Amino acid sequence: MALDIHLQLVDPGEQTGRGAFVFDLGALREVTGAQKALNRWLLLLLTPKGSNPVRPTEGTRFSELQLIANNAKDLEAAVLEAFDDATEQLRGYDNASPGLLQSERIRSASLTRFNYVNGSLEVWALLTTLDGSRVQALLPFVNP
Repeated sequence: MALDIHLQLVDPGEQTGRGAFVFDLGALREVTGAQKALNRWLLLLLTPKGSNPVRPTEGTRFSELQLIANNAKDLEAAVLEAFDDATEQLRGYDNASPGLLQSERIRSASLTRFNYVNGSLEVWALLTTLDGSRVQALLPFVNP
């Protein structure tokens, strides 16, 4: 069985000065529903295109944003292109996986917030599944 680590943002108001990571195989929880779809989409979005030797067309150019764009308009266009690329790839995988629930299959991914000010980039995505479930994510990115 393959295992992945699932990380989720915690509201800043609920954060404390301390934290702990525990890898207790007896307390594993399956990630399902819209969060599963989001995790799968993020994996494709954040994988550099061509970096997988088995599936070289997998991934997007999201990690190369600082190389392919140098202003807000070009950055936003590159982000949207990466979103579309990851979404189409995930749809292909969804179609090849008949056991997935409707809540685990992607309908769309959209850009809900794009802020590029003084070299700082903030990108938020909203993913909608076939059953209408929605989940939002702040995307990790090293500023260009």
